[in-house]
Amino acid sequence: MSELNKDTFIGFFGGEIGIKYVKQVLDGSDFIVIDLDEVKLWNKARANETIEHSKAGAKFINSALKYVAQQEKQIGNIPEFEIGFKGSIIPYVKIHDISASNVGKLVRVRGLVSRTHDIKPMATKVVFICSNCAADDYEGALDVKQIVQQRNPFTLSTPSKRCNQCKEIVKWSVVEELSEYVDSQEFSVQENHEDSCGRIPQLIQMIVTKKHLINKVYCGNSVEITGIIKLVPTYRFKSPSRFYIPYIEVYDIIKYSKDPEDIEITQEEEQQIIALSQEPNIYKRLVENVAPSIYGMEKCKEGALLSIVGGVPKPKGDITIRGNIHTLFVGDAGMGKSQILESSTGLSPKGIFGVGRGTSGAGLTAALSKDEATGDWVIEAGTLVLADNGLATIDEIDKMNENDRMHIHEAMEQQTVTIHKGGRHVSLRARTAVLAAANPTLGKYDNSKSVFENLKFPPTLFSRFDLIFVVIDNPTKTELDEKVATQILSCKVEESTLDRELLKKYLAYAKSIKPSISHEAEKILKDYFLDIRRNMQSKEEKFPITYRQLEGLRRIAEAHARILLKNEVDVSDAEAAKRIFGEYLRDIKFDIVGQETGIPKNMREMKTVIEESLTKLQLMFPNGVPFSVWINDLCEQGIPKDKARSIIYNDMLNNSQILEDHREGKETYFKRTI
Repeated sequence: MSELNKDTFIGFFGGEIGIKYVKQVLDGSDFIVIDLDEVKLWNKARANETIEHSKAGAKFINSALKYVAQQEKQIGNIPEFEIGFKGSIIPYVKIHDISASNVGKLVRVRGLVSRTHDIKPMATKVVFICSNCAADDYEGALDVKQIVQQRNPFTLSTPSKRCNQCKEIVKWSVVEELSEYVDSQEFSVQENHEDSCGRIPQLIQMIVTKKHLINKVYCGNSVEITGIIKLVPTYRFKSPSRFYIPYIEVYDIIKYSKDPEDIEITQEEEQQIIALSQEPNIYKRLVENVAPSIYGMEKCKEGALLSIVGGVPKPKGDITIRGNIHTLFVGDAGMGKSQILESSTGLSPKGIFGVGRGTSGAGLTAALSKDEATGDWVIEAGTLVLADNGLATIDEIDKMNENDRMHIHEAMEQQTVTIHKGGRHVSLRARTAVLAAANPTLGKYDNSKSVFENLKFPPTLFSRFDLIFVVIDNPTKTELDEKVATQILSCKVEESTLDRELLKKYLAYAKSIKPSISHEAEKILKDYFLDIRRNMQSKEEKFPITYRQLEGLRRIAEAHARILLKNEVDVSDAEAAKRIFGEYLRDIKFDIVGQETGIPKNMREMKTVIEESLTKLQLMFPNGVPFSVWINDLCEQGIPKDKARSIIYNDMLNNSQILEDHREGKETYFKRTI
């Protein structure tokens, strides 16, 4: 460090490499970012010394640059400017690896902005006057004022307790109009999911005083921060302790996008991706590679793949119709739903994994809360905000708290999270595809009930999912059980498994394609939707098909075309959308082709079948039809037992259409009234 001074860097700024920075100063730039890779080309030792002793290095570089610029200008003073640093020579450190050896050094860290504070003036030079002296003679007290340079951004440095003028132990008063301040902002950066290595993602506090970096980042931004590691003391029993908390004094901010369209794909990789898309049965192969270690579950894997890629957003003047596809898996535990979610998180360029009940106040959406240390209002980003322009995978979504349940409606459809609290109005972007898994309310999925009865969600939340798939553990399928068991116990990797990095880049490349929809495909989707509407169940149906589902059909067709790298949604994509959507409708027990299955489609038709069944059975049992015989006959005709029981007791019996007769034993008999 002893070799570092202003003269050390004059040669750099006077040479052909550093002269460009002098020109920036002369052009009036007030923020100059010094590339330390260029300093390394000039003198590697000086570059390394600057990194090791960053505070002194920054001071001397600033002085040298100002000196050389002044020599060039000759006439007039050089205006004040600030400097920042960048360059690959600056060591990259993971947030959880920051240690005592990094203190005072220049480093680079990467992560997601998870918390932001308001802009506040921070004192750099504070003028103090003695309260006793000021009470007697304010002007005289100003003549003997104390000026204290402030070093620590978190604590105020004050003069000694005894006044040099009155020789008393006094309370110092701050003269605000004579003190100097700069704008400052605090924010927190959370380490990336891939850096956390299975542990709790760590946060580190950032302090920004460079005016060009104020308000540059927002919650959910992926950033690379260049700055100096510093320490702030902690307190035990109101006294300073020996333990310190690291923070970073920011010298430069680079917002790097993890959005799929911004992933760097080489020309060679692009050729590999295009060649892969032209292989036979590539769509089926891509579906199988979503979670290759899980046997079967094709519909869930396909839903996950469609969510990762998504459709094309449609700006329409004052609104934008989302392109993200939301998918929900509901069913028995132990079927591999969570594994599919985790695999999908790894395949998405910007995937965030969360659970239904968030571990912080931010939870799934976002929170506006008060900082415990400062009392300031701060924004804390949750899963959906952090995954902006990516994929949010949410396990156990049935266990989310009521506050998140209220906000998730807006996030899934309007793609924003709005918070009103403490007189503040905050709106955050959450352009996120949601891939979620839920367990039935009673633990085991009851196939005699609809998905809405198994999972007690409000219909408005159900309607926001483009696809809902039911997964049931059926132990009667011996052949399937054998294959699943073999897959679980096998340690070998299937030959059809694609390289994960290549697959990730394939899906990112697919998301960059914006296919248009052909007239033929549009007509197929339109006619299919109108058929569904014509065959829609009566008002008693808990989940009517609305125009939101038509938008979902379009998104599914577009995603299918994107996966195959097509520039146009053709007939085959529309037919695939019909197939996938039909699977979804069957899983939620919405029958649009009742004529083929023989199952009544609405309550009125069910009641007609029940009445006709009783009339027919009364010919065989003139003294009363046993309830068990009647129910068995209805079940054979496709009417669920719980539906039949509900209509018999809550409708027909209450309306005196039938008579109930209890005889010896537990059997109940019914007769129609005449």
